Amino acid sequence: MNGLLVTVGKPDKINKSKVEVVFGKHKFVDKFDVDVDGERTRWREKSAKKLLPVAKAAGMSGNTHGMPINGDDELLLEIEQAIYQALMDAAEVAETDCRFGLKIVSAADIVPTKAEWLMPGCIPKGAITTFEGDPAGAKSQASLSIAARVTRGIALPPANSTEGMYAPANVIISNFEDDTERTIVPRLIAAGADLNRVQLIREVEGIDGNDRLLCLPGDIPKIEEQIVLTASVLWIIDVFTACLDSTVSVNSDADIRRVMSQLSAMAERTGCAIVLIRHLNKKSGTHAMYRGGGSIAITGASRSVLLVAVDPEDPESRILASVKSNLCKTPPSLRFHVESYGDTSCVVWGDECDLLANDLLGQDHKPSGGTKVEQAKTIIADVLMGGPRGEGEVLDAIEDAGISTATYWRARKALGVKSEKTGFGKDGEWLLTLNGAHHDEF
Repeated sequence: MNGLLVTVGKPDKINKSKVEVVFGKHKFVDKFDVDVDGERTRWREKSAKKLLPVAKAAGMSGNTHGMPINGDDELLLEIEQAIYQALMDAAEVAETDCRFGLKIVSAADIVPTKAEWLMPGCIPKGAITTFEGDPAGAKSQASLSIAARVTRGIALPPANSTEGMYAPANVIISNFEDDTERTIVPRLIAAGADLNRVQLIREVEGIDGNDRLLCLPGDIPKIEEQIVLTASVLWIIDVFTACLDSTVSVNSDADIRRVMSQLSAMAERTGCAIVLIRHLNKKSGTHAMYRGGGSIAITGASRSVLLVAVDPEDPESRILASVKSNLCKTPPSLRFHVESYGDTSCVVWGDECDLLANDLLGQDHKPSGGTKVEQAKTIIADVLMGGPRGEGEVLDAIEDAGISTATYWRARKALGVKSEKTGFGKDGEWLLTLNGAHHDEF
């Protein structure tokens, strides 16, 4: 577009760049991560709408070569395209900038450290943990019970202690499904939480008075500032998919990895334990590792994955069982039940038990039986049962099962898996489909 200039500054320590759009005497400035598609898209649209009246007043359009414009939509699209191209060019230059070199660290200079735990064996500090289970399965209430204990300095299950044995700490809860006044706060009170140590964050205030829901990954820096400011040790996101940017596909391996990598890096910087709540998918009959809703990249990036399910020996009770544990041996499963407390309810934790996650879902403990090829075929079929999935997601599942890439290709050929490239260049992704079939997962 003639007369429009977009400049993008170097990224700072948290990867935010100063971006300016100049059109005539008018300038719009902001600072955001130009590598995050969601932030780039929002700012592009915002800037284009602000520039529209100016461009209309000028009566000019780059495509019309000085002739009057043919409506708002055409000009708005042209402005957006010009800004988008400038941002993409800047991102491309940043990636290939010869002023940057490899940052090499010798392994000999790294001091090994042990994992630190908020909840021993289950919730590591400075890392991501995922709680998953069916709707109304008490996973949210179990997380609130844990949060309440943290605020009072009470030992987390299976240990027990009197109040104040540990240092009380602050927590942040971002709940997008339950009512704050009628559900969340009453449950926190029933669990004995110190409400002064609980911050409820589900929205972001707009400078124009228009609030919006918290949005990831764009709002991660805002949450990080709050975590540091309040020294919070726990952030619960319930449910995780509810606060993802509209440009992020929950079933896209590439999209989810981008969000999870930023969340993981923030957790490491702050030492805060991040707990993601998510529902199970409808792939009944599959291994517990693949029952979490959305991309398996959520499971891959989580250091601990915990399943909340009905106790098969007591339908009124629940069991918290480990699906994945990267930082220690698999912790024992824990029983708990929910009992009435006034007009609400609270969690009562019980003893350890021998039931495992696959027991709760009625599955074998191995992904499949038979040869490695047969195991690979079962895993591929499990992942693709719900429809097309990114190849990276399938390969992650294969790697987690200790199966070689060569075996994966033999199994894939035997199943007749089809592949299709989506997107372009580095943003492209190979989608795999099982015999061309597609079934809605959610």
